[in-house]
Amino acid sequence: MIGAAAVSILCEADAQSLTMTNVAKRLGVRSQTLYHHVRSVSDIIDAARAVLIGQIDLECLDEAVPLAEGFTAFAVRYAEVFQPLAGNIWEFFRHPITDATTIAMYERLLARALASGLSDARALTLILDVEYAIFMGVFEHASLQSILAPELLEERGATALARAIRASGSATAVGLRARLAERIEELVAHAEAASR
Repeated sequence: MIGAAAVSILCEADAQSLTMTNVAKRLGVRSQTLYHHVRSVSDIIDAARAVLIGQIDLECLDEAVPLAEGFTAFAVRYAEVFQPLAGNIWEFFRHPITDATTIAMYERLLARALASGLSDARALTLILDVEYAIFMGVFEHASLQSILAPELLEERGATALARAIRASGSATAVGLRARLAERIEELVAHAEAASR
């Protein structure tokens, strides 16, 4: 419940709104009660991460699924889950991962990469590259809808940039999935080639 409350706050407001007081208020309890379950905002972020990661079906990481196909399906779903929090996505990098759900996800990703014949170092690099691609894809998608809003660019005389953004598929959910799939396939191909 704490993680779900934190996710809803992060979807609605900026990360500074994620306080013990606001989470307690969202849950209808006193802040002191919340301290019986979490020690800090870092624990709350960890709980939110577990809620989000719990929405990702990891069956795509079964050994029967080709590595590129499985990692692509994983990445697309990961991006979809974190997309609503795009403005606060970097908050998840500021807090250590201690929840069992997220740790198990990384362990499964690593096991799948190792099962495909990658070395420990190459498998870890692939996982980090895939995660970076996911978060950058989510950030790019969000920025093309807000930071680089075509209407505002046109008002400022940047018509070529506005036109390019409107024509870009990256500003759509379908475009995000397509770009992410292309990037993940490249990353897996590079990792496999480097392991030969």
